[in-house]
Amino acid sequence: PDKTYDIYNVINPQQIWLMVVLITGISLGSFSVQKIMGSRSGLFLSGIFGGLISSTAATVTLSRLSTRISDPKILLPSIIIASTAAFIRILVEVFLVAPSAFKTILAPISILFIFMLGQSIVSSLLTKHDENNDQILESENPSQLKAAIVFGLLYAVILYVSAWARANFGSQGLYVVSFISGLIDVDAITITTSRLMQDGMIGSELGWRAIMIAFLSNLTFKAGLVFVFAKSYLKMQIGIYFGMAISVGILLLSFWH
Repeated sequence: PDKTYDIYNVINPQQIWLMVVLITGISLGSFSVQKIMGSRSGLFLSGIFGGLISSTAATVTLSRLSTRISDPKILLPSIIIASTAAFIRILVEVFLVAPSAFKTILAPISILFIFMLGQSIVSSLLTKHDENNDQILESENPSQLKAAIVFGLLYAVILYVSAWARANFGSQGLYVVSFISGLIDVDAITITTSRLMQDGMIGSELGWRAIMIAFLSNLTFKAGLVFVFAKSYLKMQIGIYFGMAISVGILLLSFWH
């Protein structure tokens, strides 16, 4: 049904399911391209496609893989590019859900994207490449109904909590919601914030900051996953690379207007 059911007028079942279709479509498209390219596409491209499907899942998979190969440092560029590729998802989601706010969000988000892309290139150039180590980052089919329903529920909950926090605590409330939800998933808060911007409930300035906070929160969470699952070399290197990226993000939040 195309109508709202809550006091904040944000829980619309039809719009929630459209967002589920959108996010599943992006993931399924990346998954399909990865499969078409075959199992010898290499770790770098696997990191890109893994990041487009789920950068968190890609980080866990690559971290675990580091304990099973003789040279774990070859995985460093792939872990970084997986998180970098998440920016592509963010920009696509904002463009499709809130095209009127896209230009405002594009500049600050692109600065951090370019910085992390540079990190990916530098780490790749500094890593000795061995074709014998090329492995595909296998991903589960993202079109599963269970995953779609979980995302839809998460999106609806964040949408409602964001509206409640904004109504009761202003922008600070939305920032807290962004940080907490970003630990779990960036897509849901990105689409939620984009929806609020498109409906005129929040401004684009508040919107890009909420999305940036969610991304930095998620990047911190993924660094923690590396520390839990990866070998010591990757722990140190990811701490350095992700630490620099988080610092750039904080500077953008502090000084970009």
